[in-house]
Amino acid sequence: MEWTGKNRKRFREALQKVYPSKRDLEIFVDEDFEENLGEISQDGNLKHLCSDLITFAQRQGKLDKLYNTFCQENADNPVIIELKNEIDRIFDAPMTAIPSEDWDRIFSHFLDLDISILSTACKIAFKQRFDQPISLIRPDQPPLDSPDNIKDLLVKYDNFSLTCLFVTHAIRLSREVENVRDFTGLENWILDIRNPQEENHDLARYFYLLVSINPKNQDEVRLTAELHGCSNSIEAFDGADAGQRGMILDLSHVRKEERADTIAQKLIDPLSRWIKLAESKMLEEAGEQTRQRVTLEVFLPWALLDMNFSRWSVINEFEDTVCLLTHRGVLVRSLDRCQKPGLSINLNQGWNSLRQAIEENRLNECCGEIDCSSQTFLGSLGGDYPIYRLPRGLPKERETRHNLLKQLLDAPTPLALWTQSSQLDRETALRSLDNLLTSDNLIEPARFAEQIRQQQVNHGHLAVLYDRPDRIPTLPSQQTPFYAQS
Repeated sequence: MEWTGKNRKRFREALQKVYPSKRDLEIFVDEDFEENLGEISQDGNLKHLCSDLITFAQRQGKLDKLYNTFCQENADNPVIIELKNEIDRIFDAPMTAIPSEDWDRIFSHFLDLDISILSTACKIAFKQRFDQPISLIRPDQPPLDSPDNIKDLLVKYDNFSLTCLFVTHAIRLSREVENVRDFTGLENWILDIRNPQEENHDLARYFYLLVSINPKNQDEVRLTAELHGCSNSIEAFDGADAGQRGMILDLSHVRKEERADTIAQKLIDPLSRWIKLAESKMLEEAGEQTRQRVTLEVFLPWALLDMNFSRWSVINEFEDTVCLLTHRGVLVRSLDRCQKPGLSINLNQGWNSLRQAIEENRLNECCGEIDCSSQTFLGSLGGDYPIYRLPRGLPKERETRHNLLKQLLDAPTPLALWTQSSQLDRETALRSLDNLLTSDNLIEPARFAEQIRQQQVNHGHLAVLYDRPDRIPTLPSQQTPFYAQS
């Protein structure tokens, strides 16, 4: 290799980032490069140490060895990926992972007005690919204020997995705002392109089992289930009878105050079967890319949002009956927001506010609190926060509780969290709820659900309503009848 001053500088900067202390650098030089850093340089300044090390290696004819050893020992570090993309390309002129025409194809689907979406998608992609936020990966803070700047950053990394994650999230975020643009070409690009040098596990796939409890009339409810995340289509599951999409529960003989528990009891067998079927489909679809078990999204009418999910059970892989909340990640969503345009509009408004707060790292400014022990707690909804925490749980009186739930659904509030235990004091409950409210958790619903599941395992007594404008269930209608062949 012909090392120019510019390339030596780039190498030195990478050494400083990967080994931020003198001790870290000493260990690398001793164990991997098999030299004594103390004999190479006595300088205490890290920048000077790295420069002296490179100069020593070049004089000894070992600079290529130092560079290759450094890259091999830190192969998964994003600093190395960027360094190799810059330096190796100069020396070896290898084929790029992604052809230039594909970059043009990707960004032709987006406009300058989409910059907020593209910026958020870029941050999510870096976090998922390298397991740390871009602010740590790139402390120089490369600008993400235009599609061209984002494209330049991604081209510099030229990383297949990173780009596919970026495209996937850009499509998802765009559809949350407006679902009219055709992204079929981009989705096919993700499925078609292959790079044998990249491992498939970098592209973790998430799958969601949508279970809807939809009132048919005063005494009957329809239960339907479908799997989202498959590349070909949404996978609808049969009910108890082959060809019947879901199942119908007759509750005419059950008192109203007992219906929630009856539904939970009747769901044990079908829900257990749907989970196993969903995860079988996941393995068929994604194979080794499947890194997380299916996430459940349960859609409930407003009158059932106060159900105690700690009473829901399923049958696990060992045929034991276990609590659903500790078995799989579960998110509760509102059925009414899928069916009623006014509520959907309010949800869109609240979701845009929440997404902007996540992007700008100011979640602490958009959390309201409702203390249901107060006589005037309903007035707490006047702030229209996108997140509400209820550390003392829901009101005990049924009519008051239902009034509160209806007001929450009518507010631009995608996320509400409450405790289901009177034994927790306010401070402990708030701390438990706030531990979940991080940007990383809220970016990807499946990860958020897993954090909630772990919280249930450790502490329990937690309910979460987490609504989004995307992944809407296909409810029975004239176009999609209840009795239909799967």
